[in-house]
Amino acid sequence: MESERKMIKLLLIAGEVSADSHGAALLKEMKKTQELSVFGIGGDQLQALGMKLTVHLKDMAFMGVAEVIRHLPFIRKVKQKLLEQAHEEKPDVAILLDYPGFNLRMAHALKKMGIPVIYYISPQIWAWGRRRIKKIKRDVDLMLVLFPFEQKLYTKYGMDVACAGHPLVDELQRFLPQKERSYDPGKAHLGILPGSRRQEVSSLLSEMLETARVLQKTGKIDSAEILKVPNLPLDLYEQFL
Repeated sequence: MESERKMIKLLLIAGEVSADSHGAALLKEMKKTQELSVFGIGGDQLQALGMKLTVHLKDMAFMGVAEVIRHLPFIRKVKQKLLEQAHEEKPDVAILLDYPGFNLRMAHALKKMGIPVIYYISPQIWAWGRRRIKKIKRDVDLMLVLFPFEQKLYTKYGMDVACAGHPLVDELQRFLPQKERSYDPGKAHLGILPGSRRQEVSSLLSEMLETARVLQKTGKIDSAEILKVPNLPLDLYEQFL
């Protein structure tokens, strides 16, 4: 007879669409061995797995310093709400995905509350802000990284770290061609990916479309297609066409 599995309570913060996807994949695997009760910040994929959303990630999609400054009162309110929830719910562990501007501050506050912190998808400290690693070591109990060189870096500083591998390797493996494909400009179809945030699409799509038009006019491609993300409305894209 199978023994009853213990319920694990998680605070999970995934503030971007990619983190929602990776977080959902993580929860699916965890659910195979654990009963989970999950709350925090996430998107449609995490919500579909039963996560109780304190805030939907679409409300946290800020791009650039000006956007962040303008929304600072809201960001502070969200942080306070999450900490109050954490105090009431007393989660067994917090899992923070990427989103370092917000999550590193949450890690510090949660650790002070005695809640273990797992950070999945490391901040790019190897590219910027290596001085932050001492604070990360102080506030994060386990770092799960995507690349082996990140594991070596954290190990050098004495952190508990494991390399989980990049989730896109598993997700996209089935789409890769079995052999290298030839490139025929007369038949080439260009994918345009302006991002998953409203500000990214508003800022980038016009220039990307103009580039596609130049490539088509000069015979470098035959056609182009915009890849829309499900969390943004169609009319946001259509205004540039």
